[in-house]
Amino acid sequence: ERLQRLVEGLLMIARSEGSTPELVEVDVTALVRERADVWASLCEERGVRLLTSAEDGLRARAVPNALEQIVDNYVDNAFGVAAPGDTITIAAVTRHREIAVHVVDEGPGMRPDHLAHAFDRFWRAPDAPHGGSGIGLAVVRHLAQLSGGRAELRNRPDRAGLDASVVLPELR
Repeated sequence: ERLQRLVEGLLMIARSEGSTPELVEVDVTALVRERADVWASLCEERGVRLLTSAEDGLRARAVPNALEQIVDNYVDNAFGVAAPGDTITIAAVTRHREIAVHVVDEGPGMRPDHLAHAFDRFWRAPDAPHGGSGIGLAVVRHLAQLSGGRAELRNRPDRAGLDASVVLPELR
């Protein structure tokens, strides 16, 4: 499955470079709840709590299926560093005419020099806890940019963990 995702991610990037994609309306509130439902049983099996928080009526424009792929990639990464008893939170909020979707974990976070390279194609942290191709976050960044937004990673200021987010223009 990881190899298939790698190939699909590379093909998506290659096909879309230099093109102007069609954007569609996305019900961000519903999408956050739907993605949480998809991940809930896997989290429960592993003893990881999955929380959601989304303001009602959040809407944005994005490349078709982009936000689903971004959230799933972020949750997959968070799940990969989660220990039993940890919490992963998927939250969507508005700020300054933008919609931000955050996936926040309680893992080890990332060193600042690693954060600087995390979205580079094929880059993997030397101490990464689980296998991967190094293409997932590059796809996330590409999809966010194609959608007129940006992808961000920050260490949590209050405790251990990472806050992975995508910010899209709010649809009014």
